[in-house]
Amino acid sequence: MKKSQKGFSPVAVLVIVVVLGFVGFIGWSVWRQRTKTKIEAPKAQSTQKEEDKPDSSMKTFKLAGDLVTLEAPLSWTKEGEGCSKSAPAYSEQDALDSIAIIPGEKLPTSYGNGTEFFVIRVCAFSNKKNLSAQDWYSDASKGGIGEGVPSGEDQSSKDSINSYDTYYHKRINSEYEELNYVFSAHGKIVYIKARTYEPSTSSGGKTVGDFRKFETSIIQMTKSLSVK
Repeated sequence: MKKSQKGFSPVAVLVIVVVLGFVGFIGWSVWRQRTKTKIEAPKAQSTQKEEDKPDSSMKTFKLAGDLVTLEAPLSWTKEGEGCSKSAPAYSEQDALDSIAIIPGEKLPTSYGNGTEFFVIRVCAFSNKKNLSAQDWYSDASKGGIGEGVPSGEDQSSKDSINSYDTYYHKRINSEYEELNYVFSAHGKIVYIKARTYEPSTSSGGKTVGDFRKFETSIIQMTKSLSVK
């Protein structure tokens, strides 16, 4: 009898092993889950920061304080006035502000013997008569700049951009091509203009005046427009 009472039976040993194994498995699972959570949390935070980070490849241009803003590629720069108040087309307009924007590379036009470069003109005017974008652009009798209506191969559209009253006219003729965007919003007119094609031969015998490669970026810039 004394011999049979020493130690544990094989069954008891098996039960103990199973219980210890189960407890160990539960402990390992809890530890693994906590460790996984700690590792994943910083990743989620990092992803959120990356999403909130602004696009560093673009820059914001402002007119009339910050009443008019738009974005363009980072390499584009502001170079002086966009619409001269002394120009006949704008002499009757209440100008607020204007800028001329040059793309990242300065490309000569046929003007100034190669000293004048391609620019995108952005101009803001007060719209006290509350003209539509199309009337302001087309009809001088109503108080606009009187650029007239499309003809020939010209393209035009009244499709809204950013919910603003918008008029688009691409003038196309044998001498040049020109993009014109007009926005009427919040008592203001915003006019974006760029002559993207006007070929000629420079003094060095090189053909200049083809800037159509910038048209896609100009269109994207119009879509970023904000008017307050």
